[in-house]
Amino acid sequence: MVDRRAIRNAILDGVQVANKRYEKWSRGGWLSDSGVEGHVVSTIGEKLHGLIIREGSIEMEMPFGSIQKWSNARRPRGRPRISQNARNRADIVVLTREWRPVCVIEVKRGWDEEKCLWDLVRIRDLILRCGRQNNGSLRTGFLTFLLEGWQEEGITAEQCLNREENEIRRVLRDRFDSEELRMECRRSAMRRWPKQFRKLHGETNWVHASFCVGLWGGQRI
Repeated sequence: MVDRRAIRNAILDGVQVANKRYEKWSRGGWLSDSGVEGHVVSTIGEKLHGLIIREGSIEMEMPFGSIQKWSNARRPRGRPRISQNARNRADIVVLTREWRPVCVIEVKRGWDEEKCLWDLVRIRDLILRCGRQNNGSLRTGFLTFLLEGWQEEGITAEQCLNREENEIRRVLRDRFDSEELRMECRRSAMRRWPKQFRKLHGETNWVHASFCVGLWGGQRI
């Protein structure tokens, strides 16, 4: 199956492409300006399909109950964690040729501390329940969203985005327990808002980048 790093890179690329497409359609709007989360999910799905077309498939809005069943994991002892309601759904699931889920992906338009931390808890607990420790197929999960930075007095747009990224990393370090899973954060290159749209909207410099938090229980999926 495709290496998790290739999946991560496809996710980062998908978020950026989704934002650039929406910018073009809306004459300068970004994902944060409208409720277009489904557009981001679809674009990431397109990127992943091109990556894994010969090795598996993807499902969108897949219930946790189906992920648990298809992973073939044995049922853990005790009551399920509160995050593992069978009716919860994962935005994107990567499947092998044998229909075994190996990766789950949650997508947000931007960073919302409480909602993003809860999504990471759900991803973590799903991997713990459906992964190697229970003889299941699930290996990794990702949370992804768009980062923005804008020029202010005494600070550039790039510095603003870097400040936001550093704050997110601090929150993850201080508030999120990955338990026995490994965690990594990756960010794409920044892209500047085109001059034509800055002029059209009478705005200052803005930049955007995609951000991805990965959790996994092994080196490869």
